[in-house]
Amino acid sequence: MPRTADHDQRRFQLTQAARAVADDNGLKGLTVARVAQRAGVSVGLVQHYFPSKDQLVARTYEHLLDGLNDRVARIVEQGEESGATIRDMSVRALAELLPLDDDRKREAMLRAEFRALACHSAPLAEIARTHDATFRARLAAVVVNATVCGEADAQVDADRAGADLWMTAVGAEAGSLLDAGYPALDAVEAATQRVFPGQCRRNRSRGA
Repeated sequence: MPRTADHDQRRFQLTQAARAVADDNGLKGLTVARVAQRAGVSVGLVQHYFPSKDQLVARTYEHLLDGLNDRVARIVEQGEESGATIRDMSVRALAELLPLDDDRKREAMLRAEFRALACHSAPLAEIARTHDATFRARLAAVVVNATVCGEADAQVDADRAGADLWMTAVGAEAGSLLDAGYPALDAVEAATQRVFPGQCRRNRSRGA
């Protein structure tokens, strides 16, 4: 009997294939047959792990968002190791949402397709809501940390500030997908400057 790890690996392989198909063809071109062809397996095997196309689409959406979250986590980890300011780490993290290069543009376009589809799909809408809420909560926690070190005002509403940062980035993402000249990064940098106007006491002590 195949081990659970084998099943997980196969499911991951199929999800990666589905993501590749979606990258190349958009969600309208995401079919079980194309996923099977990309993965080098039979249609029946894909249907064994994902009995419905909706399940395959949902898992592909989760995979897309997981990739974004992993990159943000690495940015934070590297920033903490190098002593970067919270403001700088926040700009870099939020910039992962923006179509600033080919890879991020492709991802942003795919996220936009998923969001549009989520308006008519309860499972996809739940995935989107959960991801958005988690990201906003992460930003709120960052703001709290910034109040401790001095980069943010001690009286700031962390939840509101985190939500403002998130909405700025999402709006900038949407705007720049339709207008290549949209000042997306400028908008994010301005928003983070408003939330984190101070200097970290840790960095001030280093410079003393």
